[in-house]
Amino acid sequence: MAVRSSLSGLRVLLVDDDVDSGEFLTLGLELYRIEVHFVRSAREALEAFVRLRPDILISDIAMPGEDGYSLIRKITQLEASQTRTTPAIAVTALPDDRWKALSMGYDAFLRKPIDLKVLVDTIAELAVHSRLSA
Repeated sequence: MAVRSSLSGLRVLLVDDDVDSGEFLTLGLELYRIEVHFVRSAREALEAFVRLRPDILISDIAMPGEDGYSLIRKITQLEASQTRTTPAIAVTALPDDRWKALSMGYDAFLRKPIDLKVLVDTIAELAVHSRLSA
């Protein structure tokens, strides 16, 4: 629980075209005092990413228009010249996306429906690893 308590003030950018899922995760993460910025498309996410510089990215993979793979590619390109890379979690209902998501640049993969405890533990692990690498 000590690791979880260190999540207070962490900035998370959450990308999901499903409003219900996004709002559920936002409310759940806010219980841990995580600052959540919820957007519904890859385009909005890229704009928010540049503006907010989040500590963690959580993105759905299967979104209409531009998908989560395109988003992680663009973020990777943005961060190519920087020393800091933002940990990213892919979420999807499709189990076959795991390998592709991890090979495209996501650091973790969670299958929908998301278990909030597993998500929080994953965020904590990535946040600690990111801080140790900085």
